[in-house]
Amino acid sequence: MIDFHSHILPGMDDGSESVGQSLDMLRIYATQNIDKVIATPHFYRESESVKDFLGRRSAAYHQLHREIADEIKFPEIVPAAEVCFFYGISGADDIDQLCMGESRCLLLELPFEKWGNRVLGEVRALALLRSLTIIIAHVERYLQFGNDKRILQELLNIGAIFQINTNSFIKQSTRRKAFNLLKLGNFIVLGTDTHNTKERPPIYTEACEAIEKKFGVDCVQFIKSLSYKLVIC
Repeated sequence: MIDFHSHILPGMDDGSESVGQSLDMLRIYATQNIDKVIATPHFYRESESVKDFLGRRSAAYHQLHREIADEIKFPEIVPAAEVCFFYGISGADDIDQLCMGESRCLLLELPFEKWGNRVLGEVRALALLRSLTIIIAHVERYLQFGNDKRILQELLNIGAIFQINTNSFIKQSTRRKAFNLLKLGNFIVLGTDTHNTKERPPIYTEACEAIEKKFGVDCVQFIKSLSYKLVIC
């Protein structure tokens, strides 16, 4: 399985604070049948250039990679970013450098408000004019701001993928919302959005078990097949 959203790279953002903590997170991954982890540290255009971000990410990635070189049980780490939306993003020449590995998939964090035509227009341009596959980070979090099924369907119509946090399928307060999102269609991938090993650890297997219990094993298998198709494309 693939974790599409993690803050595992040390010292990049509010996620892992050290190589040691990242290694502890990887040890948890190793028990959950995860073979790829997409490393998605926060990228904020107003505070950092893409060039500077990529330099920091490369240093953090290689610092961690040196420590796990002999740990064959650990999942592969694929460098990427959780890109915070900004107006003008669709015209930013260097934004595709933040895609997942060698793919054209971009994890995008949208504004925590009701999205208007301007926001949807930027996402549409990224998908249709820039030929990017837009993966909407933790899509369940935006529903409380009035982004209803009609607005979500507009995103699906342009080929967007919805990433749901795995803990949303586990918590009693959010699981109904997460399950309802699965009913929208077969355009879902999962991410732990892990930041550490205590308050926000990487929990994946338990979410898959909850999905399988609710919708059957075929649903989990479809999520898995879509995940591999995306990162290989």
